[in-house]
Amino acid sequence: MVHKKNISATLCLTLIAGVIVATTAVLCSAKAKPAVSGTNQTAQTTPATPQNTAEPTPAAAPATEVKKQLLFFMNPNGRPCQMQDAIIHELGDSIRAHANLRYYKTTEQSDRQAFGTYGIRGLPSLIVLDQNGRELHRFTPGVQEGSAILEALR
Repeated sequence: MVHKKNISATLCLTLIAGVIVATTAVLCSAKAKPAVSGTNQTAQTTPATPQNTAEPTPAAAPATEVKKQLLFFMNPNGRPCQMQDAIIHELGDSIRAHANLRYYKTTEQSDRQAFGTYGIRGLPSLIVLDQNGRELHRFTPGVQEGSAILEALR
C-alpha cells in the first residue's frame, strides 16, 4: 500500500512541476515585448522560428505557392499532446497539402516566447494562420479530431 501512495505522490508532483514550468514560461514570455513585422500588417505579431530539430519539418512549398500555417503548441511529455501529435502524423500529407506545420514545445526554450505571444493557456493547442500570418481559426485547447483540423485548413 505504501508503494502505491509513493507512486501517486510522485505522479502528482511531476504533474504539478509540469504545470509550474508551463505557467512560468507563459508568464515570462508575456513580459517580453513581441516582435512586430512592419510591412502591410497592422500590429501583427510573429514569433521567432523554433530552433528545435526533434520533429521532422515538412518540405518547403514551392516559391509560387503560399500556404497557411498550422501551429501546434504542445508538451511532448503530456498524454493529450501525444495523442494530438499522433492524429497530426496520421493526417501527414493531407495537412501538408494545405499548410505548413510548426511545432512549439514547452520543453524547448526557444519556443516559449510563442506561448505568450499567442496567449496559449491550455495544451494541446492548434492555431491556423493565413498566408500573411493572420489568425484564421483557434481551436479550443484539447485533442481535436482529424476531420476538424482538415476542415479548418480548407
